[in-house]
Amino acid sequence: MYLRASHILRTKTILKYLELRGIYEGTNVEGKQARELPLKALTIYLIIAFGVAYLLDVPLIVGVVPLKFFGIEATIRMWAPTLGAVIALLACGAPLKEGLKSLGVRLGRLRYIPLGLAMPYIIFTLGIGVCYVMGYAPTNPMASLLSNPQVPQQLKDLVLKAGPEAFLVLQLVNAVLAGLTINAVVALGEEIGWRGLMYKVLYPRYGLLTSTAIIGVVWGLWHAPLILFLGYSMPHHRDAVGLAMYCAVTSSWTLILLLLRRGSRSVLPAAVMHGTINALAGLMTLTYPNVDELYVLPVGVASLVASLMVGAVLKVLFREGSECGKEKYLIRVGG
Repeated sequence: MYLRASHILRTKTILKYLELRGIYEGTNVEGKQARELPLKALTIYLIIAFGVAYLLDVPLIVGVVPLKFFGIEATIRMWAPTLGAVIALLACGAPLKEGLKSLGVRLGRLRYIPLGLAMPYIIFTLGIGVCYVMGYAPTNPMASLLSNPQVPQQLKDLVLKAGPEAFLVLQLVNAVLAGLTINAVVALGEEIGWRGLMYKVLYPRYGLLTSTAIIGVVWGLWHAPLILFLGYSMPHHRDAVGLAMYCAVTSSWTLILLLLRRGSRSVLPAAVMHGTINALAGLMTLTYPNVDELYVLPVGVASLVASLMVGAVLKVLFREGSECGKEKYLIRVGG
């Protein structure tokens, strides 16, 4: 009896080692078979992620909640995808802790976090170059801030005291800190869904580019009520054109985000990139205050072209099976 128990223990230890190495996928003690997340999980996820977010938008759209509370609503809204992912995992019979880890809620390869932080700055820089080619000269965002009558005078006094150039540098540094901390935490709420569950369901079936297109468009459409009714990021294009451009840009960002997710085996670098984009968005907008947002940064043609350039380079550098290695795309789910 002792020898049999010892043999079973050794066998379990070996199988666990092989599983951690990505060589073996087994069945856990509850008899839940390791396999790809079913498309059912994606359906449940989308219903929850969109349903909760759209419901949260209604009070703002109809005016029950003043727009000054948009920041609070947006923060809560960004966790709707995580709620959808959790419910989808539970509905498929997956252990929650193991399921979330498989979606990328883990440290992964930490060297990708600085890369995620750098991506928005590279897109910002390249985007300014694209705007030059298109005939749009940049403006110091702080100069644009000073000329805006809606900006409080106290803030203008701070800019004047420090100097527009020095204050711009300070804001760029602040974006780094925000992107690594509070903004990343908030953006994680979305990334667990878009680059977590959706990636886990779609990538094994359709590969990188098709998954990029699907996730990118779905991510953009998730913002549709905000764009069409509130002018979010598209104040002059609350229409199908503005929404289509927004979806195109979110798709170009998704290519980069998925490459970070695939390489790091974690959603954290994607959350850092997402959070840093949000931190820089205001500066990007103020760089071209008098130009139609459809053509410049952060969600216009310039951003689309710059992001596609970055994504193309990363796709060549981070080929699957080389830098990123193999990731297990199986999750233990009920029968």
